[in-house]
Amino acid sequence: GVGANTGTNRDTIRLTGGFKLDALQLGLLLQDSELSDGPVDQKEMSILASAAFTAGKNVFKGEIISSEEEFVADDEKTLLIALGMDHNLTQMTKVYGQVGLGSVDSFGGTVGDDRDLTVLTVGMQTKF
Repeated sequence: GVGANTGTNRDTIRLTGGFKLDALQLGLLLQDSELSDGPVDQKEMSILASAAFTAGKNVFKGEIISSEEEFVADDEKTLLIALGMDHNLTQMTKVYGQVGLGSVDSFGGTVGDDRDLTVLTVGMQTKF
């Protein structure tokens, strides 16, 4: 989300887990975070679930992210769904692509209007 962060320190608790069965990998992240300094109260709760399936040199991926942020006068709820694929050219190099669709719902009116998100990512990664 967007908003003025007048503090610099956050207290964050994360719980992560993963499960792998042959070519299928599942992951989950839960996060609870709040501003620990500054004059305003700001909290965030996020959930991320992911899945990946490996087929030969290809890895098909999916993610869903849900986040709720509470500000002094506003709240925001964000939902993002992303699908993508990695293709391994070598053990050290891969190309990837991902598309994400999402929405941000704002409550209170001072942070911003509701908006839709579209994210396209393409690239190449080489490990040295």
